[in-house]
Amino acid sequence: MALRFACGLFHRLPVPFPLVTMDGPHSGHLAYASTNELQPGKEPNLDRACRIVLGDEDEIPMPVLGGQVRDHQREFQQVRRWLDELQPAVMAADCGRPTGVAHAVKVHKGLTSLVIPNLNGSDHVRRCLESISKHTKEPHEIIVIDNGSTDGSLEYLRRFEDVTVIENTENVGAPMARNQAVAFTSGDVVVFMDNDVEVTPGWLGRLRKHFGEHPTVGLIGPRSNYVSGPQLIPEANYSDQQELDWFANGVAASNSGRISRTSRLILFCLAVRQEVLQRIGGFDPAYGHWGFEDDDYSLRAQIAGFQLAIAHDVFIHHSGSQTSKTGGIDYGALLNRNWQVFCDKWGIPPDKRQEMVYDANRLVSRQFTVSEHSVRLPAREELGHVAVRVGRRPATA
Repeated sequence: MALRFACGLFHRLPVPFPLVTMDGPHSGHLAYASTNELQPGKEPNLDRACRIVLGDEDEIPMPVLGGQVRDHQREFQQVRRWLDELQPAVMAADCGRPTGVAHAVKVHKGLTSLVIPNLNGSDHVRRCLESISKHTKEPHEIIVIDNGSTDGSLEYLRRFEDVTVIENTENVGAPMARNQAVAFTSGDVVVFMDNDVEVTPGWLGRLRKHFGEHPTVGLIGPRSNYVSGPQLIPEANYSDQQELDWFANGVAASNSGRISRTSRLILFCLAVRQEVLQRIGGFDPAYGHWGFEDDDYSLRAQIAGFQLAIAHDVFIHHSGSQTSKTGGIDYGALLNRNWQVFCDKWGIPPDKRQEMVYDANRLVSRQFTVSEHSVRLPAREELGHVAVRVGRRPATA
């Protein structure tokens, strides 16, 4: 019997046990586990709770609450409010794949998953992977999602035995591509990267150190030469790889250990705790190819209780807007279209849409609900129509 949390349908129940749906002979019914292990406001004992719910029926009775799920709409509304308050880890419990926000993943502590979408960017992704190989000493795995490239990208990527390659036959968009990749991540930190970035000495170690020193921070972004907002270093100046590394080392030395809170992070290089993904899911595919999905994700993460930070001691080179060129995408039209999508979703009135500016503090004051602020992530078995070659995991993982 597999436990499934119907995350999009639940909240608080005034009884000492959670309601769950069941697979198997009682599929579609409500069942309960006689346990106090999962309670709002308490650190849940997931191991014991899962053993109880999934235990031997001779030892732990699990009666069906009479009737089908459709007959318990009132209970579902109560449970929806209850589950929204549970710790993010509940949705990641390794006791069956939740049907709501995300699949259950086997997380390896200390491992970082690097996720890179690509569309006809063979030269860019090559430089990106070369920089990762050169400057990333920490345990990591790489997942590249190719969105229908015809420029030789796939032939290049297939050479790597330690890179997982997801091969879409068409451009499904960067948000959806990243969501696909999450199903193959096993790191406790996931770094979403554009294919036109080049990392620098010590970059990942410093990002992970910040996470270790600031447990309430769920997302961290570096500084760069090509990015909007406070992550930009406008005076960044270098002409080759050696000068880039020198510049990045100087930034690191003069800002050692320094981070600052922010309300918005850009997705060119975004480090995310696995707990955030389990809490709010993935990027909203409503944004199509790309654009404003990082604003959207930043808001949802803050509403869910996670802080955002800029790592001032990490500098990453970003060529910028390369996929719009290699993929033949109208950059301006795309941003205008997605700005309207963003405004419609977040309730920004028409008279406030003339400029692409919004009040993040006002938007993040909302109460978190799974149904409104999470995006479901696909599980591996749902990607059967996509060719995937899973790379060899690092031995240290």
